[in-house]
Amino acid sequence: MGGRGVRSRWAPRAAALSAVVVAAAALAGCTGQVHLRPGPARPAASSDEGFPLRRGDALHAVNDINLVLPEGWRALGSDGCLAPPAAAEDLTDGVPGTQDGGAPACPPSAARLRFNVSEGDRITRKDLDAGDGWKRPNVVCPGSVGQVGSAVPSLVEQGERTSFRLVSGERVEEAAWRLECKDEAPFETRLWLVPEADVALDVAIVDPGAPPGAYDRIARSMDLSRYTP
Repeated sequence: MGGRGVRSRWAPRAAALSAVVVAAAALAGCTGQVHLRPGPARPAASSDEGFPLRRGDALHAVNDINLVLPEGWRALGSDGCLAPPAAAEDLTDGVPGTQDGGAPACPPSAARLRFNVSEGDRITRKDLDAGDGWKRPNVVCPGSVGQVGSAVPSLVEQGERTSFRLVSGERVEEAAWRLECKDEAPFETRLWLVPEADVALDVAIVDPGAPPGAYDRIARSMDLSRYTP
């Protein structure tokens, strides 16, 4: 994908953020849930309500966008690839292929942050309402992932359009499509768009075995208060 380069925000606040993670983990371990509040060392929330952390959650930052990774999820590299537990375990076992330079390839079940998405009309609001709005280069039949001339799925059902506001105030518009391929089980693909920031989060092939609500928690935890397009 083109657009703005990705860089980490961990280094400038490493000590402060480590303290927050330790404290949050300790509290979450006792209560099972903790709310992160606004503050310079608390990048997971900008609103008065904050965002609820659960036991095992981790804080992560990509390109100045802060978010929460549920237990077992793993960030691959620094370009916004957030892999669910099963895919993360496969990576540990060396199953998926690698990109140039040996970096793990981003699995299709990962949630992927994308920037400057309006450039070249890669992702627009119109896609969210269209029956073929799911058509993105990474959305292919599960059985042909990574193959030359990957098989293209067909639409089964378009999901309901929804929207919500992030803790940092931006409105997120969400869409989902249920797709099918010959001789394969139907699957879902999802897209979250933040129009005013020109940022999107998408998952090509939703992992049906992922913990319920995990993808939604990642999307809803995004904090763009420090992000500059």
